[in-house]
Amino acid sequence: MKIDNRTILYGVFGGTVEHSLSPLIHNASFESLGFNCVYLGFGVPPEKLRQALFGAQALGFGGLSITIPHKAAVMEMCDEVDPAAKMIGAVNTIEFTADGKIIGYNTDGIGVARALKECGVMIKGRKVMVLGAGGAARGVVFQLAKEGAKKITILNRTIARAENLTADVGRAFGNDIVEWAPFKPEVAQKNAQESDLIINTTSIGMYPDVDRNPLEGVTLSDDVTVFDIVYNPMRTKLLNEAERAGADTVTGDLMLVYQAVEQERIWLGIEPPAGTMLDVMRNALTPGNNT
Repeated sequence: MKIDNRTILYGVFGGTVEHSLSPLIHNASFESLGFNCVYLGFGVPPEKLRQALFGAQALGFGGLSITIPHKAAVMEMCDEVDPAAKMIGAVNTIEFTADGKIIGYNTDGIGVARALKECGVMIKGRKVMVLGAGGAARGVVFQLAKEGAKKITILNRTIARAENLTADVGRAFGNDIVEWAPFKPEVAQKNAQESDLIINTTSIGMYPDVDRNPLEGVTLSDDVTVFDIVYNPMRTKLLNEAERAGADTVTGDLMLVYQAVEQERIWLGIEPPAGTMLDVMRNALTPGNNT
């Protein structure tokens, strides 16, 4: 990759970005396309977010990814927020337009929907159990409702957060679509048996805590699909145990890549090479390779 005075900068702003794989997959895409662009990670403390955002705009950045803990706070700094992102209450993508505007989008839900469709998993008319009610869950749940899920049950330990997400989705799509329940083993067991699809949006099972499973002790049936958005490791304990039970599984690397694909559509106006992005990510996550 050649970097010169014409190179256009892109990047991710987050609290901790040292282990982010976004630079890897976006730079692989830029190189494959032959674009003179580079994508870097930037650790930005909350109190510096406004300065960093307007600094990036002033320096001519092509666009930004936004991650924890800035997805909600950055919204008030945008000139415009895409209706879907406004509904979700979080922005993960920034576009700097030629006329000087900062526009916020959220591509997380699109990444989830495309990952599921890629694996032949239907959303419309299905009963879904979602573990977690944080920032990632918001994008997931809103997209599930938009795609026509029959029933969405949100399990979360912090009741207020689950109630808020349920109320927000209910206002947008109808109260009969979504409900919440406390994240307890007996509740998880009951809902697991009644669900067609289970999605883990929590960080439980993420490296280095690879021996943890958010559904520890829960018996899964062989007619459910389990999707873990954790991508490091690709095969989490949750997915391994689901597979042993005969369930279909979907890995989190697909979501990360497809939400990144949607980001590049926004920034570049073209269809990026999803296959290349996925290959380089999976190679980096393969045990024994240097990540």
